[in-house]
Amino acid sequence: MSLYIVVWGILCLFTVKGAVARESRTARQLAFWFCFLLLAAMLVLRFGQGTDYFSYLDYYYRMPDTGIHVPVPDVHGEIGYQFLTNVFRLLHLPFEAWVALLSVIQMACLLRFLRLYHIDCVLSLLLAVPTLYLTYFVSGLRQGVAVAVFLGILFPLLEKKNYLGFVAGTVLCMLFHGASVAFLAALVAQKIRKISSLQIFTVVAWAAGLFLASPPVQSLIAASDSWAIRYYLQDADMNPAAAAERLLFLVLVTWLYEKLRRLGKTGPVFLLAYRCYLMAMALYGLLICNGTTASRMASMMRYVEIYLLAWALGQMTRFSRYLLTLVLVALQTFMLCKNIQTAIDQGGYRSSVTIRNFPYVSVFNEEEIFAVREIAPELLDHPECRILYARKDIHQL
Repeated sequence: MSLYIVVWGILCLFTVKGAVARESRTARQLAFWFCFLLLAAMLVLRFGQGTDYFSYLDYYYRMPDTGIHVPVPDVHGEIGYQFLTNVFRLLHLPFEAWVALLSVIQMACLLRFLRLYHIDCVLSLLLAVPTLYLTYFVSGLRQGVAVAVFLGILFPLLEKKNYLGFVAGTVLCMLFHGASVAFLAALVAQKIRKISSLQIFTVVAWAAGLFLASPPVQSLIAASDSWAIRYYLQDADMNPAAAAERLLFLVLVTWLYEKLRRLGKTGPVFLLAYRCYLMAMALYGLLICNGTTASRMASMMRYVEIYLLAWALGQMTRFSRYLLTLVLVALQTFMLCKNIQTAIDQGGYRSSVTIRNFPYVSVFNEEEIFAVREIAPELLDHPECRILYARKDIHQL
């Protein structure tokens, strides 16, 4: 059975146990640290995991290791990412070390976010794993780092009203991944005083997005001379299932907000997180006609959702908390299976690979990736990959 499925079972067990039984803080912390360190180790030590892993490996070894030479035209990535990769290449360290460093940064930022806002519990990890961890931390190296930095560094700056630091941090993140420009939407949310106005704005954004996705408007967009308009708004891969999932969580989070508002339990951090979340969902709705762009932009701030759900559950009665926990476990289990299947479909895995046996390959058994995944030979056409070639049967490529 897949290690990912086994770890998921552990997360579900601890989450349900925490909702049903009365546990001491020590027991809760032991469970949290056990799960967190397990997930961190898997992330740091992985090899060949993630849809874009070998593309990033190829880009890494294309960067010069004899001096600073950026930008490199045929290497994908913003200039900030290229510069840091170039610096790391000067140390003559393998790509696995670069991945390990980025993984440590991602998990460290996530940990700071969870502990700073007192949601360092297994439930928070359960909410993070299916999409934030598996999709952005494992696959989207650059975007995963940017999202983690928002949670662990920029969101606290925003809470403290350190807007100069927030903007400076956003600019640095944009040099790492351009979609970080979405962070600036959080400042717009701060200027809209009433939450109800933001909710209306989100509904209007979704309506506008659906209008842009209509056939007559899409015909006009396709005929536009503007590359940017066609790139961001043309119906490339609109995903109704993904849109339905976002809407479901938006409705759930909004229901929790309204419930807590009536009880007078919405603190300033919760309100700030909800504002950011609404802006993220508004961005998704506005760009819904292009599923990839919508997901990329909205995901930059979406994962304050972890705080909103975990904190809200802590304010509910024991019975309500138990019921909602079961609902979240079911929803997140579905998302885990969906995202693993997407990884299999998009990652070139062999037909024998299923959700149940989806492999975890580490730096200690790198050659095993060739038994489960088709990898284009040109992505490994680098002198640094010769040892890896020597440890596998060449016919498996």
